[in-house]
Amino acid sequence: MSSFFCIDSPSNWTDWRAIPPCSTTCGTGTQVFSRECRSLNGSLSPFCTPDQQSVTQTTSRACDGLQACPVHGSWSAWESFLPCSVSCDGGVTSRVRVCSPPQLGGSWCPGTENGSLTEVQYKNCSVHPCPVPVVTTWSKWSPCSVTCGGGIQSRVLLCDGVTCPEETNDTRDCNTELCEGTWGSWSEYSACSETCGEGIRVRSRNCTVPEFGGTACPGDSSDDGQQYEEATCNLGLCPNPNGTWVTWTSECSATCGNGTKTVRHRCAKINPDNPFEGDLFCPGEKPDEEIVCQVHPCSV
Repeated sequence: MSSFFCIDSPSNWTDWRAIPPCSTTCGTGTQVFSRECRSLNGSLSPFCTPDQQSVTQTTSRACDGLQACPVHGSWSAWESFLPCSVSCDGGVTSRVRVCSPPQLGGSWCPGTENGSLTEVQYKNCSVHPCPVPVVTTWSKWSPCSVTCGGGIQSRVLLCDGVTCPEETNDTRDCNTELCEGTWGSWSEYSACSETCGEGIRVRSRNCTVPEFGGTACPGDSSDDGQQYEEATCNLGLCPNPNGTWVTWTSECSATCGNGTKTVRHRCAKINPDNPFEGDLFCPGEKPDEEIVCQVHPCSV
């Protein structure tokens, strides 16, 4: 048996009716609503919409009366690592991230059950060995560049006892006093002016030329700028032309048989009237000597 609808039968849409449930239980969600096309006698009718023969319609609307959803805590991005605690020999650095607090009954970030809102992450850093400390000292001052009139002394910075890679020098003025004339060392004495008796020997020294307004050497000097000093020299008595060796022999030590005689030599004037004064001088040396003497045999 076929069924049909009368076209001229008046039909109307029913009120929209919510079809539970909402797509979510909190926050913003959607809910489906539907309505039906029914005739006056309450039966379904396809004639509420002339261009579409449909007995039902659906639509979606925002859910009403939903409470805000809980907001769970969430970790922020990790911050940059802090500078290392030391520059060498191994240290520690750290970085942190922060948990945003939950809202409306949301849960905390994982690992924050103890109530801490931050998480710290550590790692080792600067593990390379520290360089050995360098001991720096100044060297001794160099000798002054001049002895007077103003010179320069210098010294260098030493690193562990040797000149530092980046050479550092220090200088200061020295010997700023005027250059006075100064006597040099005495020379050796000259040979004696005489070969015997009393003579003279001489030595000399030079004066350095004064500079920068300095004064000349103290004391007298000759025209050639030198200073001379004389000393007497005594090489012993000169030979006396009136001296001659005189020999004297003692008697034999025995009156019979063999004995000895002593022969003595003495220097005496040849001419006692010679006016020469002083000790006599005879050439050469003649020491005393003993000789054997024989007398007649002794009687038995």
